[in-house]
Amino acid sequence: MSFLQIENLTKSYATQNGVNTILQNLNLEIEKAKNEFDDRNYERALEILDSLEVEGEYHKLAVMIRIASLMALKRYDDSLSVIDSNIEKFPYSDFLWSRRVECHYFNGDEENAVKSLEELERIVNKDEKHALVFLAEEFELLDNHEKALKYCDMALGIDEDFEDAVLKSETDKSAMAEVGEEYGFPVYSVVDVYDIIEYLEEDEKNRENVERIKNYLLVNGAKE
Repeated sequence: MSFLQIENLTKSYATQNGVNTILQNLNLEIEKAKNEFDDRNYERALEILDSLEVEGEYHKLAVMIRIASLMALKRYDDSLSVIDSNIEKFPYSDFLWSRRVECHYFNGDEENAVKSLEELERIVNKDEKHALVFLAEEFELLDNHEKALKYCDMALGIDEDFEDAVLKSETDKSAMAEVGEEYGFPVYSVVDVYDIIEYLEEDEKNRENVERIKNYLLVNGAKE
């Protein structure tokens, strides 16, 4: 049944019965798939989704459950196929880009994992504390603890008591300390000041502060 047919029948049911019966039934089937996923019955979740023709408001949810199920089964190439077939439709989906990072990472394709993470970093809402910690976790996965710490600090700048950011920040500080111990010299984040400048430059209102920071660095240099 096509989406147009579903829409037409939905309008008919809504007019005759006051109830969106088809979409309700579709929602129930997707809910079953989600429950199977939650119970770790990943193959069964995929079977339910395969039996459905999902469009419209439930399509994105069905895609998310499908990708999560495939990844749980370590079918990363299949997951990437689903991601790539939907990423043009949902180009600003944190979920799709983060799963693309992870699939490439688990496939041992670091180059494409990094490229996907760069796109995720570009689209993430940096005014939202949960999104910042989410982004930090992806950087941590790729062992970029400096960037992870940067975004944890930004989340704490929004909410200094945000527990997720506090815990993640401590983890990344510990990881950087371990690197320092291993190589015999202290590890400082060489990107912090310049990343802050880059972030501030995204908003024209920060021009004066950016110039003041640059002038300071010009005279004093970055702190070592």
